[in-house]
Amino acid sequence: MEIHKALLIGMNNKNIRQADIAKELNVTRGMVHRWVSGQASPVGENLVKLIDLLDIHALLFPDKFKEEEYATKSEVNALWEKIEKIEKQLDNSID
Repeated sequence: MEIHKALLIGMNNKNIRQADIAKELNVTRGMVHRWVSGQASPVGENLVKLIDLLDIHALLFPDKFKEEEYATKSEVNALWEKIEKIEKQLDNSID
């Protein structure tokens, strides 16, 4: 999944605004806007912090997380259905 889509999903799930991220990571709101709009990608420490803050590990690394012992196959399938639904909503809102 593209990082900006994962960021948007994570922000939506955690009810976190761009301003909240900017404050937490000590970056400008403009930088966060560029990340979530896909104009730029976070790197290094900012990327790691974003993944943790928004809890989007499974979105960005699905192969690693789909077989974890704590998640059943049905839980993973339900998560992917939710993700696909959100992606479609995001795609429709961008078009």
